[in-house]
Amino acid sequence: MDQVKPTHFFRATHSAQARKFLSAMRQIVIPADLSPAQRHKVRQLLQALQTYHRWDEWIKTDYCFLSALEIQLVEGYLVCFNIRELSQTLGINTSKTSQDLNAVINKLHLWAHYYRHWQADQLLGQAGIDAAPTKRGAFLHRPLFAHGLPSRLYYSIASFGYTFKEVLASCPPEQLKQKKGIGVKSWKLLVELFRQNGCSDLLH
Repeated sequence: MDQVKPTHFFRATHSAQARKFLSAMRQIVIPADLSPAQRHKVRQLLQALQTYHRWDEWIKTDYCFLSALEIQLVEGYLVCFNIRELSQTLGINTSKTSQDLNAVINKLHLWAHYYRHWQADQLLGQAGIDAAPTKRGAFLHRPLFAHGLPSRLYYSIASFGYTFKEVLASCPPEQLKQKKGIGVKSWKLLVELFRQNGCSDLLH
């Protein structure tokens, strides 16, 4: 079976082949000449993606918890089925590419409820119910790591939840402000981030 070179894939932001497969959830044909390890990796990825029926729409929303690189890993591997080839295209070493792809597969399983939350809103919208997420709602439901917080600040609040909504539900602002690792500079950063997303009132 001829393989599509990843250079073709990366000429576009997202792979047309991967999007077509993921949107329609069609059965992908795994090349017969793949090694057992490669075939196993493809099956692992396909299993992790079973929930994500509207992948091409979801990855453009604030509900998407994957980085641009993680999306490239998923779609790129579905094109070339080859870690080494994919790592060369991405410009990272083979070991890291393999580790990162494994991490993405795990994340797709563990964080699927964020996709389902978005999908539920979309279905309500199709039924004529205005459920489009507001900027405020999308901000509060977005995974913490997706906000690009400094590492010290992120790890200081991540124990309270996966999103700002969960964090604030577990720890009131006055307690959060006193948390170890959240100094004046970090608190000002949080206040500004909340202000930009229409959530200033939640920190008072």
